Amino acid sequence: MTKTEFIKAVSDKTGLTVGELNRVFDGFVYVLQEQLVAGEKVQLSNLGIFDVATRAERTIKNHFTGKEQVVAAKKVVKYKPSKYLTDVVNE
Repeated sequence: MTKTEFIKAVSDKTGLTVGELNRVFDGFVYVLQEQLVAGEKVQLSNLGIFDVATRAERTIKNHFTGKEQVVAAKKVVKYKPSKYLTDVVNE
C-alpha cells in the first residue's frame, strides 16, 4: 500500500479530506523524525515503539570480491510492534 492509497483509505473511514490527511501524515512523519534525531523513543499506543540504536562497526566479506571490508558504525531506526497490533495480525 502506498502513501496515497493509505491516505485515501483513511479518508474513506473518517470522512476527512485527502488534503487534511496529507498534512496530518506529513506532520506525523516530521515529528517522528525530529524525536528520533533527538534520541527520543516514540511510543504509540496500539502501534508500537520507534527507537534509534547504534549498530557497531563490523567487518564483512564482500561476496563479489571475496575481500573483507569494514562497515562503519551507524545509527538505525528500530521498530517494535505493540502487543495489540501483533495480536490483530495473528488473528
